[in-house]
Amino acid sequence: MPPSTLSRETKDRIIQAVRTCPGKTGREIATSLGLEKSRVNSFLYSEGRSKYGLVPRKWRWYPPAWSTKGFQGSAPYRTMLQPPLQFPLPSSSRQQKRIPETSICACLAAMGRSDATIKIRGMSLEGVELAFQEEEYVQLDEYCQTELATRRSILLQRASAKETTDSVNYWPFIFALLAIVCFLVFIS
Repeated sequence: MPPSTLSRETKDRIIQAVRTCPGKTGREIATSLGLEKSRVNSFLYSEGRSKYGLVPRKWRWYPPAWSTKGFQGSAPYRTMLQPPLQFPLPSSSRQQKRIPETSICACLAAMGRSDATIKIRGMSLEGVELAFQEEEYVQLDEYCQTELATRRSILLQRASAKETTDSVNYWPFIFALLAIVCFLVFIS
């Protein structure tokens, strides 16, 4: 593809949007920045991938360090919490368009309900706990706050079940079972 005809400032805004809220489609990025979808997609598929290392997965865009495992574990949310590369905008552009903060809750608040639900249901306990501690938590609607609380409850139950399972020592049972099998084989 030929190089994009977008200004450096516009390219920086697109890259910042991907790094700030990973997992958006080209259309969603274009809408949030007030740009044409075709020009944003052209940039993403040409320079975005090759020059900036942006990663497309099922038509959604992620920063280069995004985990290839999707939403399993906490790697994607660690990436979201790391400060994005700074692409300074001129002061007039900053005043016109507020750049969203890098936080879990700000990203969730900017998403639709179904996308936010998918992200929340894939979060790690660490990510959920961090979301509860963020100032942007109040930006979330009641539905997302409930989803986060539900996810936290599920993860805490899993953690306590795992601790219980880990504390049981199965070796005596295995040796007893082997002894019984050997005894039965010896008798027959």
